[in-house]
Amino acid sequence: MKEPVPYTYVDPDPVYREPADYTIIEPAEQVQSAYREPVEVSDPTSQIEGSVTVVGGEEMTPLAISQALRDAKAAQSSGDVALMMSLLEQAATLGSLQAHYELARHLMSGDAGEKNPARAIEHLRLADEMGYGQATRVLAWLYLKGEVVPLDLAQGQSLMEKAATTSVRAKREAGLLYANIYQPNLNDPTKGAAYLEEAYASGDPEAAYFLFGLLSKSSQPSAAEALDFAANAGHPKALFLKAQNELATGDRVTAGDLMKRAALTGDAEAMYQYATNVQIGNFPSLESDLEAYVWYSIAASRGHARAKQELAAIAGVRTILDHEQPGVIDQAVADTSALIAPWRKQ
Repeated sequence: MKEPVPYTYVDPDPVYREPADYTIIEPAEQVQSAYREPVEVSDPTSQIEGSVTVVGGEEMTPLAISQALRDAKAAQSSGDVALMMSLLEQAATLGSLQAHYELARHLMSGDAGEKNPARAIEHLRLADEMGYGQATRVLAWLYLKGEVVPLDLAQGQSLMEKAATTSVRAKREAGLLYANIYQPNLNDPTKGAAYLEEAYASGDPEAAYFLFGLLSKSSQPSAAEALDFAANAGHPKALFLKAQNELATGDRVTAGDLMKRAALTGDAEAMYQYATNVQIGNFPSLESDLEAYVWYSIAASRGHARAKQELAAIAGVRTILDHEQPGVIDQAVADTSALIAPWRKQ
């Protein structure tokens, strides 16, 4: 009987540039993320009711800044990147820290037509000087990696710690740097654990998952609590590990549920492991051949090499099912794929 292949997760280098879209924070609106991270992408001016920004002798209210940002987002959605950049420049002139940050991101990547890293750094530094934590965090990574600016580990370390005073994400990333999980290794595991504890206490499941790894090395009881927290928040690797633990204790039903939840986050390895365990009877299934084939198929479509090999090995399953129930596999693949909701760390 084939046994499932053990799997060890190694997180890749962090991506420190933000997604292509961004959130407009309305005046006085307090928005919380799925894991209760404090808002980090709002302008301080837009959070203060009645505050004004003076530009060219004219008073500009936070509503004017929010409108410029909203119009920039609409222009981006319509594909008018030139108008988007113009509106972001306007918002930055009005005093929007978020606009400075967004301009820096577009100028760094060149996705809006102009690639100008030097100007990007100027916008990041302005936002950092005015207390915008995300800009500080990005600057930290640039110094730590020696990208655009000269490599300066001390400066990068200082900026990351500064960002961590206001940003849960920066707390997590500082923890991973000091714990030698992210490069460049800052080599202070105690400080790393402390930062991860802070991020976990703020509700960050990614920090909880990595804290579990650190605490489990010394068999600390709180390690299990951190893993449970991450899994309950839907962290795919935490779900994966808990599934393995439950399977080891003989609870196949719970293990199967946890592994399937991990697979439904879009994790190809979890898909492969779920299919394998269904196939060999470790996880209960009403139609094991069909369900295993479906998950191998989806994992293979996402580039999982072993899933591709397994599909070739069980090609006969498709032949039989296509004969007995024409179209059932393709429909099941489509239906299952529609249920997959990728989990994103914040």
